[in-house]
Amino acid sequence: MTGADPLNSCASASRTRAERVLRGVVALVVAAFAISFADQWWIAVPAGLAATVIAVTAISGRCTSDLVRRRNEPVPEEAFGYPEAPTPIGVE
Repeated sequence: MTGADPLNSCASASRTRAERVLRGVVALVVAAFAISFADQWWIAVPAGLAATVIAVTAISGRCTSDLVRRRNEPVPEEAFGYPEAPTPIGVE
């Protein structure tokens, strides 16, 4: 975890096999909770969705925020119709 941003949990996540197995176990517990409250849908549906998200992160090894994050697409040069400045401009 050296050099990782401590404020960003995804950057500091280890994503080891043990962590993924632990996430899978947590997903099973949350799914069992959702099934036990099947007659009360207002509890079962959010718990089922949470179990699904946790299971997906356990299988893929990615963070939850990585699943919905947009990919940065490169901006083409002269995106606004002006050529790029050859040297940086500074205010002195």
